[in-house]
Amino acid sequence: MKNKKGRYQKELKSYFDIKTQKGIKTVVALALGAGLVGGYVVGHYADNRITGTVATYKNGNIKVSDLYKKLKNNTTGSGIVKSELILETFNNTFGDSVKQEDINKATSFYNLSTNSQNEKELKENTKKQLAFEKGLRERLTVTNKELKEAFSSYQQPVKLRFMVFQDESTATNVENELKQGGDAETLAQDNNSLAGDGSEITYTNAYDYSYKDYSNYLPEDVINSIYQMQSGEVKTIAYDTVSNNDKITYYYVLKVDNITAKSDNWKDYKKDLTQLVKTNKINSDSKAVNKVIKSVFKENKVKVQDEYLKKALKDYTG
Repeated sequence: MKNKKGRYQKELKSYFDIKTQKGIKTVVALALGAGLVGGYVVGHYADNRITGTVATYKNGNIKVSDLYKKLKNNTTGSGIVKSELILETFNNTFGDSVKQEDINKATSFYNLSTNSQNEKELKENTKKQLAFEKGLRERLTVTNKELKEAFSSYQQPVKLRFMVFQDESTATNVENELKQGGDAETLAQDNNSLAGDGSEITYTNAYDYSYKDYSNYLPEDVINSIYQMQSGEVKTIAYDTVSNNDKITYYYVLKVDNITAKSDNWKDYKKDLTQLVKTNKINSDSKAVNKVIKSVFKENKVKVQDEYLKKALKDYTG
């Protein structure tokens, strides 16, 4: 069920966007930001030392130097150089600490959010993405002041089970059976839940969504409703979305296994708050992210020979 891909999962995919502040669609695109991924227009330049022919056609050809010039002298080209250097250096520094089980979990996510690749390439690129995220989370620093500020918006962990249906009557029947003590995982399987398999998950907004299974993601409106529920309570929440100008209603059947009142002491949640602050920095603090990238470049002794690409990478090498 976790690998089921349909229209609903395509809808869920749209939630993995920087605007939601709930997840990371692709770690590099998020952390680098639009301006950095977009690249830096480096000017008209061709390095005559680059030789060779890419392709020929009647009365002409495309030389490697021509391709290099066009690639480098637009935002996409210099952005590719940045991304490649960042991924390679972070993989060099943090790749050995990325667990294979995390790569396996993350592969399906990156397969949906990037262009199709063969499995070997996909796993290699997934590992690099995870190494980049791991490096950022390891090197980014947080202060007690930042933790205290984040505490006001922090949501304490809640253990719950959920499943999603498009048919309201099915959702109602499943809700009633859950209230009568039915097994959530069995009900999810028997009724073909579109997302969520009835197993217990723990939700908190400090959770790391960057490569988790889509079934662990819940829309904001549903989350808000969950925090109004009590331990042991079962409820169905309708959630409306629009796809191709068509309104679609999904019915979330939820069972809260355990929820406790939020403590007044921020120190009780220091680990989660640290995760939350770091996620927010990855989302929006390019200065802090650049500082980490710069340190990793320095460790890896990155040197850019091309005078114009030096401008594109000045935030990390200057």
